[in-house]
Amino acid sequence: AVVSTQSTGRMKKMDVGGKVKNMDVGGKVKQMDPGGIMPGDTGGVSGALKSVIPGMAGPWSSPLFGCFDDIGICLIAWLAPCVTAGQNAEGAGVADCLVGGILALVPLVNIVCAFKIRGAIRKKYNLEGSPEMDLLFILCCPLCTIAQEARELKHQGVSPAQPQMPRI
Repeated sequence: AVVSTQSTGRMKKMDVGGKVKNMDVGGKVKQMDPGGIMPGDTGGVSGALKSVIPGMAGPWSSPLFGCFDDIGICLIAWLAPCVTAGQNAEGAGVADCLVGGILALVPLVNIVCAFKIRGAIRKKYNLEGSPEMDLLFILCCPLCTIAQEARELKHQGVSPAQPQMPRI
């Protein structure tokens, strides 16, 4: 059976052994994985589009251990984590900056707050992850976690200098 994919104009052909091969316009045959995706092919969905398509989570803008991607955030997160946690809480719409910063100083409460903040950021920007992974990251490397959240908020255009919660 021959199937045409309109997005790329390539022809896919299933051989007798059950392996999917891709034939381009020039007649070259390329081996594909069993899922039908070429090596290096994203399946036609870019990271930017994943955040728009319902049900498809996109990647975080920087990795968990990418602390040095933004040295300013890294230094503040490591030297005064309550400041970054408060800014993240406000940026995620979970709590006021001051309240979030104070709660970050209270043992056990800080874990619950960090969990809510990370979950809110993940949900708001449709990012990859799960509650279980959030908890694992928070417990194993809390400073890298709040730094990653701060970088994500910055990437999304949320500035710590601009209040996100209404002031009374």
